[in-house]
Amino acid sequence: RLKGDWDGAPPLLCFTHPQFRARVLSPGGAIPRWEKLALRVAAGRLSLHRRQPTAPERFGCAPTELRWFGRPRKYSPGANELWLHAETAAGWQIVHIRLSQTDMRALVRALKQVAAPELVAAYRRRRPYIHYGPVAARPAAQDIHGAWTLDAPVRLYLMPRFLVVLDAAPPRALPLEQVQQIGALRRLDAPADDGL
Repeated sequence: RLKGDWDGAPPLLCFTHPQFRARVLSPGGAIPRWEKLALRVAAGRLSLHRRQPTAPERFGCAPTELRWFGRPRKYSPGANELWLHAETAAGWQIVHIRLSQTDMRALVRALKQVAAPELVAAYRRRRPYIHYGPVAARPAAQDIHGAWTLDAPVRLYLMPRFLVVLDAAPPRALPLEQVQQIGALRRLDAPADDGL
């Protein structure tokens, strides 16, 4: 049994073979090297562990903390990648998983059993999936006279389902379905500067 397997229920899927690779990163952080890990998908928990049975979790999230999963490229023979986004107590985390085509299909089937229906629908959407940032942006508010007030810059990270404000405490995630009236405005007080 892998450490962290507290529910005692058999997992839906478990990969421990030497070809399995994964890496865990934060939005906008450095991209780490691929690691040889073990993957476990159960009804109550998705987790990555180092190969030793008593090793602590390298990553773990409940299905309710999963925010997105998708393929950056179409499946092909050989190694394929799947990316997961999770919003955990440790903050936003992105997991890159590399598996063979057959094993990747088994992983996606297991994820579809534990993920929320809107995540399964998002997985089926047409690519490309966007990952952009982080970029600096300044929150702005307009008063009743039309003047804009700019706040201190924050870092934004655009994901397939969310726009994440990284510098908020805790980070705020704005669902893209709720973002409307997107446009660029020139500043009247500084026309040569970046707009809003």
